[in-house]
Amino acid sequence: MDDVRVPPTHGTFLSVAPAAGVPAQVLELDGGLDIGTTGRVAVSPWAPAG
Repeated sequence: MDDVRVPPTHGTFLSVAPAAGVPAQVLELDGGLDIGTTGRVAVSPWAPAG
């Protein structure tokens, strides 16, 4: 839940597992990752642009 009383979170690393049972990879993001005030990152399947 978004809570504007909590300062936005800024992450440096992101751990991503491409599928259940597959080891996660840790990514260090240039410029970091703005997680906002929810502390959650939403994901969706990749789709072709256009």
